[in-house]
Amino acid sequence: MSLFGAQFNEPEWMLQPLGDISHTILAGRGRQMLERLAEAGVPLPLDHRLAQAIRYLDVPEDGAPTASETERATRMAAATGALLEALAIVEAHRASRSQRHLFTLERLRQLCQGRLVTLTGTHDDDANRRFETYVAALLLMGGFTIYDAEPDWHVLYAHGERLGLAVKRINRASERAIRDRVQEAEIQIARAKVRGVIVVNVDAMTADLAPGLPPEEFGPAFDAAAAHVLSRVGALADRAHVVGAYLFGSGMQLRFAEDGVASLHMAVVHKILPLCDDAELPTFGPFLERMQLKVRLALQGITRLASPDSGGTTGLPHLDGPSLRSSGERKAE
Repeated sequence: MSLFGAQFNEPEWMLQPLGDISHTILAGRGRQMLERLAEAGVPLPLDHRLAQAIRYLDVPEDGAPTASETERATRMAAATGALLEALAIVEAHRASRSQRHLFTLERLRQLCQGRLVTLTGTHDDDANRRFETYVAALLLMGGFTIYDAEPDWHVLYAHGERLGLAVKRINRASERAIRDRVQEAEIQIARAKVRGVIVVNVDAMTADLAPGLPPEEFGPAFDAAAAHVLSRVGALADRAHVVGAYLFGSGMQLRFAEDGVASLHMAVVHKILPLCDDAELPTFGPFLERMQLKVRLALQGITRLASPDSGGTTGLPHLDGPSLRSSGERKAE
């Protein structure tokens, strides 16, 4: 059975629905990733977040669920997101030979560290760093040149200019949380003396929408929540330093059939808002459009690794241990 088999009512603003994913194949990919991480020298605790994610997806196909629908929705969504995120990072590490030094041993270790389900409103350094690495992975898979430099990453823009990426997670649905993260990003961008883009993850703000709403209500509600965050970031950002905002988010729904089988559908949104005048950066709009397209294609590629038509779990790329750096080599250019 496909885990993401349900019909999903998707508004146009959310750019990329993820295709069908087999939970059996995704769990198998997770086990392969753990083998590769161990081979690369990444220490694996006895019961870490990726192992938990695999267990939550490794459920029998029949029988009534033992947890409430809301609890199971939260766990299954977190498990799916954790393994897809890890798949993106592993694949980017494999494919980007000239830039795999960006994936330090510390960053790979953080795939297994911390909570599987991040509590809304809490500060989670591991989740913050994983999102940083995930953003770099998707951009590398899209063919962009990335540098490990403040504010978090640099991406090569045009005529040798680098844009600074300040990567932030908003951990609660409040105006103050949005304002605090925007101000933090601005300070980092200004200190780095680059023009920058604020990359924002809003999963914590939309997580509570998924379990309880029917499909015809969930899509518009998620759309409205994500659009609000993007508009507030655009309004709050100091355009002397910030030239764009890039929103990442994911929405998931879980429903049960009469036999108790879970059906989960996920859609992702990644929307870029230019915040500069075309006369100032005439090629910036097309550059951001290309970034949006390339990231969408990268997401599609990651989804296909766990799709029912992927041919199973053979051939998952290996991690190469000798290329991993220690955490002490952070921010070297």
